Amino acid sequence: MQDDYRKQLFDAAEVLVRAEDPLPTCPVCQGVTHVQKTVRRHGVTLSHGSFSIHETVRACASGCQKQGSPVTQRSATLTELIPPRSTVGYDVMVHVGLERFVHHRQREEIRASLEMGHGIHLSSGEVSELGRRFLVYLEALHKASAPALRSAMAADGGWPVTPAIRNV
Repeated sequence: MQDDYRKQLFDAAEVLVRAEDPLPTCPVCQGVTHVQKTVRRHGVTLSHGSFSIHETVRACASGCQKQGSPVTQRSATLTELIPPRSTVGYDVMVHVGLERFVHHRQREEIRASLEMGHGIHLSSGEVSELGRRFLVYLEALHKASAPALRSAMAADGGWPVTPAIRNV
């Protein structure tokens, strides 16, 4: 009975949510956009559980193109929750990455904790893929933050390793 209640608590898959940003304009010409299509997407996040969403994709009414394709816009709110071409949210990816690489958990342990704690069902392959993706995002964050870290260390007196150790 507890499992049934947990599933009801975390599972919003029966609820259809609409994702449409207010007053969208074309990012190229700042002109009006029109509805190009609506798509139904499924997603999973730690904070929302499993859900279905009706997303409105808009296109520039003037026909602006970028790299030979029409300029389109998707929901910014949904993009903040779920990476492109994915159904699993950033928060799940971070959870998997921290469990895998900080807490040294195995895939099956991560799967069990997600299922018991959040009602999220992932395959072991998906857990592996989320771990890999976590490392890609972490590397990009590290590279983007390196100049600021370098200047902060220089302002603080340089590298924190003592000169004797640095020469080894």
